[in-house]
Amino acid sequence: MPHDALVAGRDVKFFSIIFLFAIAVGCAVSPARTQEGELPRCEAPISNAGVNWVSRLFKWETRTSPVHIAGPIYFVGTEGLGAYLIKTSDGHILLNTGMRSSGPMIEWSISQIKHLAPKGKHEEVKTKNIKWLLANHAHVDHVGGHAYFKESDKFAIEEVRVRKPDTLLLADGGKTDFQYRNCKGFAFPAVAGVKDFDEDRQQSGTYLPFTRGDVSLQIIPTPGHTRGSTTFMAEVEHHGKKYKVVFLDGANVNLGYKVNPLKEQSYTDIDEDFRATFKRLISLEPDIWLSAHTADFDFDDKRKLAATKQSPEPWLDRGGPDGYKCFVARRWVEFERRARAPVTEAAQHLSKHCTSP
Repeated sequence: MPHDALVAGRDVKFFSIIFLFAIAVGCAVSPARTQEGELPRCEAPISNAGVNWVSRLFKWETRTSPVHIAGPIYFVGTEGLGAYLIKTSDGHILLNTGMRSSGPMIEWSISQIKHLAPKGKHEEVKTKNIKWLLANHAHVDHVGGHAYFKESDKFAIEEVRVRKPDTLLLADGGKTDFQYRNCKGFAFPAVAGVKDFDEDRQQSGTYLPFTRGDVSLQIIPTPGHTRGSTTFMAEVEHHGKKYKVVFLDGANVNLGYKVNPLKEQSYTDIDEDFRATFKRLISLEPDIWLSAHTADFDFDDKRKLAATKQSPEPWLDRGGPDGYKCFVARRWVEFERRARAPVTEAAQHLSKHCTSP
């Protein structure tokens, strides 16, 4: 199938969502489009009402019950946003916290994990055992609740970690974001004492795993969406079998991002960052992939399967049009088009991975 058709099919919904988002938040931009066919960068405040409208539409702030994914990993997010509790032998990791209002919703979801345990087993998670607070990247829909967890005496957060380019974003509540710095609808409570993963960076440029207890998270830089966007990967054991789990980040090129290197860019070399990100992402071989946005990995459909099939069966990547590599390839092709660059390499992956297995 031609890659134009492969891109068009599933991504119609995604890009419709992004377009509606741009309209809804009331971004003050010139009505004229650039020669690239993309909207200019937001230069004026975005209303809270607009962001709230989108949040309601896509259920970013709608509470939902937790789901056991595999081994020590639990989904504890909202209906529209992915947050994950990762249990370790030395305390627990919380990855992402959703919107500003999401803290109590995620706390409630964590409290319900006890109901997921098989009869006769105890799975209750004590909030004081949640020690490490991470994020894929520092945007309001993924770190909006960080301050809630950091400041509440219900928790015992020892460290808040992101990759170094996003530490300042977390510390100033998004005021230095290259795209949304003037958009108050994207602001979030500042978080004090943020540490970066770069202290664990080796001379080769790779990162040492973030290891706590019996869990190690591989840190994979996937910049572009933010400068510090990070994908995490862990190998976990479930009923004696090991699975590679990828917490995907960095594949979405938001409307308004300027990525053409021949024109003004959102930040210098953003195109090179995104291209390196897609090459890293397409090289991964996850058994299970998750994301900070539930629509990315068909959470609703997989959750329905989880009602009748034991984990991790519903969450396993099956490849084909709904698979991980096809998702990445689609985003890669769209990026190259917006960058006015050849799509040859991305299209090869599209043809290879987006046909039915």
